[in-house]
Amino acid sequence: GGTWDLFDYPGIRSDSDALTFGYRFRPWLDHKMLAGGADIKRYIADTAREYKVIEHIRYQHEVQQLSWSSSGQRWTAMVKNYATDETLSITARFVVGATGYYDYESGYRPHFDHEAAFLGDIVHPQHWGDTNYHDKKIVIIGSGATAMTLLPAMVDENNTARARHVTMLQRTPTYVASVAGDDRALDWLSARYSPLSKQHAYTLLRARNVLMQQGIYQAARHAPKAMKALLQYGVKKQLKGSGVDIAHFTPPYNPWDERLCAVPDGDLFAALGSGRADVLTDEISHFTKTGIQLASGQHVDADVIVTATGLQLQMLGGADLHVDGVSVDIGTRMTYKAVMLDGVPNMAVLFGYTNASWTLKAD
Repeated sequence: GGTWDLFDYPGIRSDSDALTFGYRFRPWLDHKMLAGGADIKRYIADTAREYKVIEHIRYQHEVQQLSWSSSGQRWTAMVKNYATDETLSITARFVVGATGYYDYESGYRPHFDHEAAFLGDIVHPQHWGDTNYHDKKIVIIGSGATAMTLLPAMVDENNTARARHVTMLQRTPTYVASVAGDDRALDWLSARYSPLSKQHAYTLLRARNVLMQQGIYQAARHAPKAMKALLQYGVKKQLKGSGVDIAHFTPPYNPWDERLCAVPDGDLFAALGSGRADVLTDEISHFTKTGIQLASGQHVDADVIVTATGLQLQMLGGADLHVDGVSVDIGTRMTYKAVMLDGVPNMAVLFGYTNASWTLKAD
């Protein structure tokens, strides 16, 4: 399950629509578009069983080193078996790196002055575990997809655990767009009297979403002022009556200079209008015993501080890479179509799109 097995923070979901995030060869049949983590994990597991991938998986194995021999024209992988504590070697003509792009052991976690003084809990979403946030004051540091997922989930009245108050503390605003949480077009396009099968309808709608996404991206690149105005109009409409200043959603850069965040049915804005959540744009001076002191002089009280500050980049699952005995630093190599590496033969390292669903590039 990868990401969807590792992350278990409240509200965990995809920030890409499920029709393009799902596999091309196996339709995503649920109507929920920004799918939940548990649903995505189940979809991956069901796909693996259906296509008999599971029988080829070696669990509790970690590739620690990959070495290419030009004379032998093959790769040798040194693999740690954690079930037996043994190390074994596997040889192959070709290696595909499909481990994603971040370190599973630790997220990106900047240090803040006087952290040790804080008497509450500090947690990174990557290591959520059994964090107790019920009836507590929460500060989320960050303004990306994780922060915007956590905030509405933690104040949702339908959840067993519910925070007393949540503050999203951001250094710089992010562009946000509210999208429909459900898309039932697949159902009516493949209904009883429709000539289209589920697979045909899925293919059609997947193409529709790809064109829409790329159309929005290209519009943002070629007409940034118009796209900015459109996004701001949407946010103003969502914030109407909430008392939240739109400045918190007005970045100093153009749309898609950084990744745009999508929220289903405006759940983030609804949470901000509920009185149990707010957003602050400021810089952190230091932590205190009871919260965070901001550069502006304001103090934010907190029982729990969530550092939604991103991921630690890592390729090939952290395995050491060698070509003919010489160590290779992937970060210094050019790539061809974000797949092949300069000077590294017989290897494909898969890296998805940043402005569309990751799966589309992998496909």
